[in-house]
Amino acid sequence: MKAEINLINVEDGDAIILMLTDTNRKSLILIDGGFKKYYPKLKRRLQEVLPKFDNKIDLLVCTHYDNDHLGGVENLLDDYHAAIGEIWIHKIDHSMSKTAEVLREKLRFVNDRIIETETLENADTLKNILAIERYRDLLRVVEKIKTYGLEIKITEAKHGDIFKKFPEFTAVGPSAEFYNSNLPALKEEAILEDVKKDLESKMIDRTILFEVINNVLPQKILKQNPCDLLEKSSIKNGVSATNMVSIVTMLKLGTKKFLFTGDSGIESFEKHTADWKKSLKDLFFLVVPHHGSKNNTSQEMLNIFNPVHSFVSGQGNFNRPSLMIEQCMKSKVRLKTFEVTNRIPETWYLSINEKGVVQRILE
Repeated sequence: MKAEINLINVEDGDAIILMLTDTNRKSLILIDGGFKKYYPKLKRRLQEVLPKFDNKIDLLVCTHYDNDHLGGVENLLDDYHAAIGEIWIHKIDHSMSKTAEVLREKLRFVNDRIIETETLENADTLKNILAIERYRDLLRVVEKIKTYGLEIKITEAKHGDIFKKFPEFTAVGPSAEFYNSNLPALKEEAILEDVKKDLESKMIDRTILFEVINNVLPQKILKQNPCDLLEKSSIKNGVSATNMVSIVTMLKLGTKKFLFTGDSGIESFEKHTADWKKSLKDLFFLVVPHHGSKNNTSQEMLNIFNPVHSFVSGQGNFNRPSLMIEQCMKSKVRLKTFEVTNRIPETWYLSINEKGVVQRILE
């Protein structure tokens, strides 16, 4: 079997194309759509490769309800809804109608609150307006899945689910128990708080952050093993339920395992995926969870994953990826490649094939 994986440079987001070909079958799988503003980059690559796959997207995986993963899916649905064969996505209430209702109710509440209590001169207002716009994007994705009649093509993918056309591609997380236990939190959290938190992290005083990353952290790492500095819990560090139940998928080609982690966290693997130490051991290819955020990857995870090739779909600066995670991974003997999509900003996409040949395609 031949495989090519493209990681589109959508900065601190995910948009990943998998192209699989075998003697009598072929499939194009898309994992997430990145931020809406970067959709033209994703579409440009799709226009190049779709004719080779009968102009079909056999499987669309929507890992979770974050704008940097699903924003571009709205445009994708407008352009390619007729080409989509199957969608893996969670439903906050096991129904797209209920999911849309939950999202819409939260949006109505926030809009009312802002009208009553905020003014345009207030800096928080701009943050809230930006957050609400992103939140509206997510709501439109859910509503367009319904509008285009795609709800019948949905699988609420969880551990053990298999893509029938290519059984080599499976969902390895979340477990059904972990996902169902987080449904109440997903409704109450309603994802808006997650969107706001993401915005807040991007609006931090970057001068201070730059000082920490470039001076304080390196000195700390020099004095200790960087692997010993990694976090032990995502939940204790405030990682949201939305991220923790990301759909995690794996492509297995012979003995080579390719893992796509979304924004999953430490407990997603260590506490809620029973066979992960065996099934995810010694990966060939790893997309580091949550764009290399320090809160989503533990030392135990990296010891188990132990990849040959590792990618971060991220900005390439301001702690995405975490310097500690990067240095820990680079200390591993098996690691040959550690790439960050936007470390060279002119990158259009990164490509890796089943043999491990890596290419960076520039704009």
